[in-house]
Amino acid sequence: MSLEDFEIKIVKNWSENEIVELYKAGGWWKNSYDKSKLKDLIKGSFVFAVAVEKKSGKTIGMGRILSDGVSDAYIQDLVVLPSYRSRGIGKQL
Repeated sequence: MSLEDFEIKIVKNWSENEIVELYKAGGWWKNSYDKSKLKDLIKGSFVFAVAVEKKSGKTIGMGRILSDGVSDAYIQDLVVLPSYRSRGIGKQL
């Protein structure tokens, strides 16, 4: 997979099931979590980005930025599915 095989999208909404899959891949998702809250998580992020494989349309990575919008920001929840790692996707996100 090369950089031309996927695209980065800045989104305000995304498939809850695909985001859960990514959180699980990062080891962050607990069975007690409520996926219905993910829409608010995405909306509440300063920037929420997903990496999508062009050929299949599969969501293969995500990352978000939390910020006050003035001076401070940090990267939060950056993850790429294990089978797609070490290909520069996380760096692009």
